[in-house]
Amino acid sequence: MNVVIIFQPYHQQLTAFQSRDERDYPHRFSLECAGFSVQGIDTVSAIYGETITVPCNDNKKLPEGVVFVKWKYERKDGTSQSLLTKSVVKDRADFDASPEYVGRLDIDKQNELLVYNATLQDQRRFNCMIATSSDVIEHLVNVKVYKKPSKPEITESPKYLDVGKLQMIGKCISKDGNPQGNTTWYRNGALLESDGKSKKAF
Repeated sequence: MNVVIIFQPYHQQLTAFQSRDERDYPHRFSLECAGFSVQGIDTVSAIYGETITVPCNDNKKLPEGVVFVKWKYERKDGTSQSLLTKSVVKDRADFDASPEYVGRLDIDKQNELLVYNATLQDQRRFNCMIATSSDVIEHLVNVKVYKKPSKPEITESPKYLDVGKLQMIGKCISKDGNPQGNTTWYRNGALLESDGKSKKAF
């Protein structure tokens, strides 16, 4: 089980919500209390090197009385780092990004966060905070970045093979993929399958 603790700024108290396994819920959930609400976590997939589009408030129309929209991301230690703040009145965004995001951020008219030239470090949780005169809404989005692995290489391949002797013909290595790629061997165009326990001789 997961326990989500939400601070209620207007009541000056902590409230703990206990949730069951995510499989018991649809793709999102909503927790609300006086003056503060948290919407369930969405997931966005992106391709390495391309632009990540992170939606705010599930692309719904902003509520009445919005003062500003603020984008943050979650560090590995659980603390948050501010990226930008957009004033709805001035219709202008002020960037306060960390060095890794300098020149790579923008925000569109739907308040979606645009992250250019996606890296594996962008695979993290982002938070869109919508502040009104009487409420604060937070929309959480997990970003997953997929990267194609490098071309496979065969190493430790012997120059000669002894007839009738079981020998390793090489190791297949593919680097830099996210997630890590699966290796499949073929012999004369036929797929070689293994149960991971036995060795096959040809």
